[in-house]
Amino acid sequence: LMVGSAFSSELFRYRGLTSNNPGEFVATMGQLKSVDQTGSHRLTGAVQAVDGNLFVTDFDGNVVRLIHPSTGEMLASSSLGISGSPSQLLSPRDISIDPNENVYVVSANRNTLEQFYTGSSNPDGTQDIKHIGAYASLPTNAEDYSITIDANNDPIVSWHGLQNGQRVGGVIRVPVVNQTQTIISSG
Repeated sequence: LMVGSAFSSELFRYRGLTSNNPGEFVATMGQLKSVDQTGSHRLTGAVQAVDGNLFVTDFDGNVVRLIHPSTGEMLASSSLGISGSPSQLLSPRDISIDPNENVYVVSANRNTLEQFYTGSSNPDGTQDIKHIGAYASLPTNAEDYSITIDANNDPIVSWHGLQNGQRVGGVIRVPVVNQTQTIISSG
């Protein structure tokens, strides 16, 4: 299990977590050591790629980063999100990756599922995180999201929020671009 520390730039690895066992700290997987001047870094989601590197969502930095798990070196970064710019990510909440190296990120303030691709390199040989665009619209009354990839390689998004003063939430599948299927809805 990888855990991002709230209001921190560190990712920790634990094992043996159960409802009766707090688990055992294994290691600090990475600490984001960024040279940019964006201020704080709140890592809200993390996923480990096949090559061992870590993709993290930086909520405060409005960016997706690829970091080396041992050194914390930033290997690549997506464009910074800018308020009012629909083509840019804003407030990334969680992240997942499918076997084809497509990276999916839920954007909290845009209420969208964004898609990135990481299988390309820049001319200088460094990795690139290319923003493909919005993959699907998500419920606009959501306060928070989580994402995973199912056995069919489809993104599954859980969400919760308020509607008319009542707590609501659900789980949706996104089998193709701009198509959602409700799996669980609040009743």
